[in-house]
Amino acid sequence: MIIALHNRQARQIFLLAVCLCLQLFFCFSISPLYQFEGYDVVIFKQMADVILKGGTPYLDLNDNKGVLLYALYAVGQSIPNSKVGVFLICAVLFYISVFYWSKISQLLLPQSNQRWMVLWIGICFYTILQKLGGLTEDICLPICSYALYIGIRMVYTNQPLSKRHSFVLGLLFTILVFIRLNNIAYVIAPLLWAGGRKLKEKKRQEIPSLIGFFLLGGISVAFVIYGVMYGCYGWTGIASMTNSMFLSLLRYQGLDYTPDLLLQTVNIGIQLLFFGAALMFIKGMKASERMVLRFAFVLSILNMVCLGKRFYSHYFILFVPLYFLLACLFTKYANTTIRSALILLLLFPFAYKTHNVCRMLICEDQIHEEEFYRATDEMVNVIPMEDRNQVFNYGYTFSILEVLHRNGIVPCNNHPLEMDQNADFKQDQAGYIKSKWVIITEDKYRSIQADSLWKSDFRIVSAAKFKNTQENLYVLKNIK
Repeated sequence: MIIALHNRQARQIFLLAVCLCLQLFFCFSISPLYQFEGYDVVIFKQMADVILKGGTPYLDLNDNKGVLLYALYAVGQSIPNSKVGVFLICAVLFYISVFYWSKISQLLLPQSNQRWMVLWIGICFYTILQKLGGLTEDICLPICSYALYIGIRMVYTNQPLSKRHSFVLGLLFTILVFIRLNNIAYVIAPLLWAGGRKLKEKKRQEIPSLIGFFLLGGISVAFVIYGVMYGCYGWTGIASMTNSMFLSLLRYQGLDYTPDLLLQTVNIGIQLLFFGAALMFIKGMKASERMVLRFAFVLSILNMVCLGKRFYSHYFILFVPLYFLLACLFTKYANTTIRSALILLLLFPFAYKTHNVCRMLICEDQIHEEEFYRATDEMVNVIPMEDRNQVFNYGYTFSILEVLHRNGIVPCNNHPLEMDQNADFKQDQAGYIKSKWVIITEDKYRSIQADSLWKSDFRIVSAAKFKNTQENLYVLKNIK
């Protein structure tokens, strides 16, 4: 018993070490090895800066993600001048995901070598499909993996969804809503499946209790979140959060958006490949495994519906637990040759990702990043410390946000990017005239040169120029 426990502990420590290494080398945005901050992550860090500096999230700086995401980043950034905090949080969250993948494999696969193999397949899938790290999909992955485990155990063992699990799913549902609303499919699927089963068994009277416990769990978390928001920021903070999290997100997912059909097709193609591979062995499957396959199909459809028309490459992360589940069913019945072929197939994109890591660590990508940061840090140094709360981001680009974050500056305009160009954005944009300093991109600078107001009130005091002139940035001072 002691030896078995020791081995089990050693396996978990080994998996934790693997998760730390993967996050360290492959997740550029959060890893301490790289200076690069990266796209969405820099907005999350700017929102966390607002919280840490005593500002009001969504009011002082606006974004359409949930407040729990920014609170988590604020905890990570409480370690000053370091990416270590956020990195450790993300690494532990990924380990929790892998832990529940291993629990699913223990349910479905009898042999230890099969469980280890499919676990490596899941880890490879995540490594290949993740994009920079630290995104909402990465943060939500452990919750989705745990909810999937609850659903698979319910379906595979043919047991009803307990009230306790229904309550827990309600808790997780609200947590996901306050991270990112689109990521809720995994916690809804078990409840829908359980409700459908009750209808089939003609036990409709039990459905209200399941829904009631689910709502109780969800409302209890929402009550705490809104209570904390009211205590810290009052009704203004609650109104700003609600508007950004729900209304702005709905506008962002607007009907005028043209979806990326290529990415959607690739996603559906991967799922069809796995479903097709699993269906090859359906005659030899047990009835419980066929039910798992049906549950996976329901989850697949629900996940695509929840993600909506906008589909970016990092959304693939939310399908990794589903890919892992299908790989479990496939691995159980496939022969050694087919399993080996699958692993070899995964090695090619994994090798490509490793090549990117090498470029970031030792080649031209890292050199370019260092030149960019050195030039922009020198550019921003002209702004006195007492004026750094009066810097207007007129470029609305990730590069400017990254420069501001590196130098501890939260822009004085509310909208960091040109995503939601409604009346609030246009009013916010017009506020540059009242600011003392403006950071602007090359293309924006060219567009305003004919504007007499800019010519009379602002002048360039520093710049960061590069071989690619489109990357040029300028600092303008209000001389009026």
